[in-house]
Amino acid sequence: MIDTKKGTKGKMRVNFSHTNTFSTKPSISGLPLMNSSQVLDLEQELVDKNIIADPAQSGPFLVPIL
Repeated sequence: MIDTKKGTKGKMRVNFSHTNTFSTKPSISGLPLMNSSQVLDLEQELVDKNIIADPAQSGPFLVPIL
């Protein structure tokens, strides 16, 4: 970003600030994952609670009910 301010006499002065951050890739081995049966159970529960539309009626995408 360049910002223009009223100048003053004397030598030109430039201020610069920069930050870099590096981190390691997170491990997903400890995350609890669902198998296909659990995914289907969750999807059915969401349909039963009218949180999403029935995928059999609306297609392969989870569609929220508004």
